[in-house]
Amino acid sequence: MKTLNTLIISFLFLLISNISYGQIISQYIETNSGSVPKGIEIWNNTSEVLDFSANNLVVEKGSNGNTPSTDFTLSAGTLAVGDVIVIGTSDMQATTEGNGATFYFKGFTFNGDDALVIIYGGTTTDVFGTPGSDPGSSWTGNGVDTRNNNISLKSGITTGDTDGFTDPSTRFETTADGSTLTGFGVSPSGSSAPTPGITLSLLSGNTAEDGTTATFTAVLNAAPATDVVLNVTSGDAGEVTVTPSQLTFTSSNWDTPQTIIITGLDDSDVDGDIDVTITVAVDDSLSDDTYDGLSETTTVTNEDNELPPLIINEFLADPDGDANGDGTTNTGDDEFLEIYNNTISDIDVSGYMINDSSGLRHTFPSGSVIPAGDVIVVFGGGTPTNFSCVTQISSVGFLGLNNGGDTITILDASSVVVTSYSYGSEGGDNQSLGRDVDITGDFKKHSLITGNPVDFSPGRYNETNIPFSAVTWTGSTSSDWATTSNWSTGAVPTSSDIVFIDGTFTNEPFIVSITDASANSLFVATGNTLTIDQSSSLTISGDLTNN
Repeated sequence: MKTLNTLIISFLFLLISNISYGQIISQYIETNSGSVPKGIEIWNNTSEVLDFSANNLVVEKGSNGNTPSTDFTLSAGTLAVGDVIVIGTSDMQATTEGNGATFYFKGFTFNGDDALVIIYGGTTTDVFGTPGSDPGSSWTGNGVDTRNNNISLKSGITTGDTDGFTDPSTRFETTADGSTLTGFGVSPSGSSAPTPGITLSLLSGNTAEDGTTATFTAVLNAAPATDVVLNVTSGDAGEVTVTPSQLTFTSSNWDTPQTIIITGLDDSDVDGDIDVTITVAVDDSLSDDTYDGLSETTTVTNEDNELPPLIINEFLADPDGDANGDGTTNTGDDEFLEIYNNTISDIDVSGYMINDSSGLRHTFPSGSVIPAGDVIVVFGGGTPTNFSCVTQISSVGFLGLNNGGDTITILDASSVVVTSYSYGSEGGDNQSLGRDVDITGDFKKHSLITGNPVDFSPGRYNETNIPFSAVTWTGSTSSDWATTSNWSTGAVPTSSDIVFIDGTFTNEPFIVSITDASANSLFVATGNTLTIDQSSSLTISGDLTNN
């Protein structure tokens, strides 16, 4: 029985020894500039895979001679025999993964005089420095310093030191300064060299035709023997350009990411957002042969800045008033969508469709035309009354715009998206959402639009409440009613026109020596005047409003 006990104790000792000395710090970096990089490499020099979910890996830190306490805990993942992981600041990720190792982020704040303790499964397996002792600024010896340096485990050392050290040169040698990440992710066990390759980072965002830029980085996956030259090209040079067009990596900077800037270019086409492929490819004639033929791509979206031909200018999802003018307030019938023709020609929208997130809401019937610079308003139902613009009601009997948020999409007769707009809960406040600057502005609750704080204004400008179809006085040239350049349409009003004189003008209108001036209806705003001399006349067949 005594012999059996001895065997059991010996087995336990061997098992504990395997745990105690096999999970060790094989590389360490403490920055010599700013606060990053800072991190450690952990090497599995045991004969079994490490399972961190079964046996957590804990890194303790003892600052300035204080007792170490938990600074990082790894409770998931595994580490294969002979492999390494790197735990550290985010700037270490590309190098680590480029060398084929797994990276775990930790915003370490240790300095060269802070001790580190590695604990696996509750057992201390390695100690860096001397816990409870403050060496001043760092531990140093024989040219090896734990401050401002990248240091690596010396060849031949394969176990941890649970007592710590006062002289780091007994276990480590200097690899580089504290800004250079050489060696992180490469196992001391002599695992196979990383495969040559190119790693591209994620894009910072989209580009746009107004010149908005996006960036990404490129870095090599393995150290080359000679230079590696990468050519960077745009798949559509009319949409985006790239700077620089060529990158050079050497045996010294191969693991330092280099930045590429993508710049959006403008055009006059209403072509929507365009995806462009950016290619980063090795220039074989100028590069290390091990990198020949390698390339990587990323895709950037260049956002169009031309306005589409049709623009959603106002919509009402949550009516609390008689928006369609038929004398009745109805939460379904009074929903509406106002669409502006942003071209200089009439647009035939026969067969065009309005969809929301739930499906089809309206198909424009044959003969539907939106005049140039004017609008069409589609209501949920009812009988739209007293509108000077074109109006229709939903072909399916309702618009059904969701008060809590929805996406409105206009499609042409071939189901190609012309324009769309998505809104949220702001749509459910008993008023329309309209552009605060008509055609080009941002959507706001209508009651917040300066100059026209009403609940809705279908068929009228959001800013002024003037109908889109109205001919308005500008007085750009003179006070003469009969001068075409004094009118918004570049033409003198006729008997079919709705005329608005509303604004602050240097030249107020004057009808002189004209016997046939005419308008369908006339609105003269408060503060404005219209003068007609005794030899002239103005015939109005509709309404006259003189405030």
